[in-house]
Amino acid sequence: MNNPECYPERLREADTVVQPISACPEAIVGAELCVGARDGSIAATNMDSGGPALVRDGDRWALAGTVSGPSSGGPTLFTDVTKHADWINGIVTGTSVPPEVPIPSLAGRVDLGNCVGSVVRTATSRSEDPALVLTNGHCVDGQRPAPGSALVDQPADREVSIGDREGYPQATARASRLVYATMTGTDIALYRLDKTFGQLDAEGAKIFQLATAPPRAGDQVDAISGARRYSCTVEAVVPHLREEGYQQDDSLRYATTDNCHLGSGDSGTPLVATDGNTVVGLHNTSNRDGEQCTVNNPCEVAEDGTVTAERGRGYGQQVNAIPACLTTGSALDLHQPECTLMRPAA
Repeated sequence: MNNPECYPERLREADTVVQPISACPEAIVGAELCVGARDGSIAATNMDSGGPALVRDGDRWALAGTVSGPSSGGPTLFTDVTKHADWINGIVTGTSVPPEVPIPSLAGRVDLGNCVGSVVRTATSRSEDPALVLTNGHCVDGQRPAPGSALVDQPADREVSIGDREGYPQATARASRLVYATMTGTDIALYRLDKTFGQLDAEGAKIFQLATAPPRAGDQVDAISGARRYSCTVEAVVPHLREEGYQQDDSLRYATTDNCHLGSGDSGTPLVATDGNTVVGLHNTSNRDGEQCTVNNPCEVAEDGTVTAERGRGYGQQVNAIPACLTTGSALDLHQPECTLMRPAA
């Protein structure tokens, strides 16, 4: 099935008959047709889904059904299109088109393969500055930052795809440098791209603004993940979050609901303020099994040292400390007076 040499090079047709519906035990009576030889020697089969069943109507062919399957070695099931004629005619003529279901925008969601990200700029970023992608520190290629340290100005080469409203690629670029990454105090990574903010803007890519103030408990945020846009509420700001030897401070815990349930594969998902343009945080972990402080099972540590963990809780990291560490040309300066990000180990 995976060998292209086995694929047919031309369409085929077969003359066959409509069987009594009882010849197809799986059929939905009144909605499907049973078509093909009873022994299956002449019938549609696997990979024929959607194929037409045509009948003579005077001097022309008319569509009677489409393959819906299965065949099970005998006749094949076809959807009876006569049962849907009014709906089909309404669509074809445009007289009865169902309203389009609004789809929450995924614009700006960056696909990094193993994680999610977003293109971000500060209030002082210039059009000619190299664009920056924000994701988690644990999403970097290769070795992760060690506890109590950071990676600075490392080589990188990974493809970046920036999504449109429906999540399809609006623009592409390459991450040419890992500007910064840490999993201590927070869990963030910044990549420098081979395109400028101006170039991405000209290609229609969504570029977010980095927040300079921390979110608070009760704030609403949208999480633009790889598959959908969640609506979340910041439930609490957790003093310390620990997982597998790492600790992040002032982490965001959001209420877990059907509208906010981020999990595996959502790391790096931007948390966007209600203005739709400002990234105030990014999702980085959730408790999978209910364990305390182990991999994929973060625990909360209160100011008095009390440790708690609850299965299903999701957490994000604030990003308002980043702008104070960036300078002209999307460069990083960890020695700026107001920069509080973790420095590399001595």
